[in-house]
Amino acid sequence: MAHARREDLSDIDDVLQALRALPGMIERSFGVFYLRRTPFLHFHTRAGARWADARAGADWGPEMPLPFGASARAKAAFMKEARTRYEICAGTRPPV
Repeated sequence: MAHARREDLSDIDDVLQALRALPGMIERSFGVFYLRRTPFLHFHTRAGARWADARAGADWGPEMPLPFGASARAKAAFMKEARTRYEICAGTRPPV
């Protein structure tokens, strides 16, 4: 499945900036993030829905929905989960 296009992510610039700020995070292409050399998180869209796939340790975890027009609360919940997964993958938090 193809990754989300740049225009599909235009309403979540604050989320993208927060992801870019994580130590060791590299954005190889717009909205496609690697933690050092390992793919970490990327976005998809289909039928009006948007979600991210993100690692939760060595494997990809459950999809992380982030609807179009997401509220500040939804974005905060998304980033909380993204940071938890980041900490697991970065080795600063044990896997759950």
